[in-house]
Amino acid sequence: MKWEPIYNIVFRYLFCRCIIRLSTPSRLIPEMTLFRCSVCPRHNTQSIIFRDYSELALPSHDDPYFDKFGGYNSFWALLHRDLPNIFGHLCGPQAITSNQLDHGYMDLARIEKKDEDAVRRMLKDYQFEVTEHLVNLGVDLPPDRTAKFAEEKAERQSVKQIWGELVSDQMRTEMRDSPMFKELKEIDEGNWHGIPHWIIED
Repeated sequence: MKWEPIYNIVFRYLFCRCIIRLSTPSRLIPEMTLFRCSVCPRHNTQSIIFRDYSELALPSHDDPYFDKFGGYNSFWALLHRDLPNIFGHLCGPQAITSNQLDHGYMDLARIEKKDEDAVRRMLKDYQFEVTEHLVNLGVDLPPDRTAKFAEEKAERQSVKQIWGELVSDQMRTEMRDSPMFKELKEIDEGNWHGIPHWIIED
């Protein structure tokens, strides 16, 4: 038997939100989502393919993470309608069928009919998460976008601190040196052997 602390850290690609790596499966606590600005092997225009944990997880259509966007199809419809550059960057036309996209638009319409500001909030949250990660990576962004992000971050900090802000520098260093992050690096570099870390080999 292999014992690990019960936690539920899920690394996801920043733009498409597919799963890169899972902790030892646990449904006892909510997912703690961490983003990586990495190329997804399923959603990229560079024909890059490698193994990650996505094939071990739920199919994307059944992934409860996308419930906050109204479902997987509506998530892609949101990108198609409001963030076409990201949709194209994710190889959108190949990633989702026109039929799925049509259903996604219908889902968005139903959400907006029930709460006309709901989709705007989804989009705002997604854009904030993307911008925050890019800022943390030191990416140069247009001044107006940087200023808008700083203003929004100040507003959000008074509501809820994000997990990353609760972790000390020492803990961050320890995490970077942990088997979890070493395996994550192997996945990013396309060198992962495809065996989940919770599998014990004879």
